[in-house]
Amino acid sequence: MAVDIKNLKRLGKGTPPAPVETNNNLVKPPSGKTVPLQVNIDPEVKREFRVYAAEHDIDMSDLFTTMWLYYKENHG
Repeated sequence: MAVDIKNLKRLGKGTPPAPVETNNNLVKPPSGKTVPLQVNIDPEVKREFRVYAAEHDIDMSDLFTTMWLYYKENHG
């Protein structure tokens, strides 16, 4: 049995969600709150970074922030 494609209706995307239903993905996080940073690095570099932080009893986030501030001071 052949389907008559002229009579088919497009459903479309439907009506958009109400503003109260949307995520707050455009809102800036509160000051002092941390957010994830996704980067792709070599697994060995990640391991060395993690080991260095553990050996020096430093949180990896704090170590990265310290490195970033040092880099900005000296390179830019």
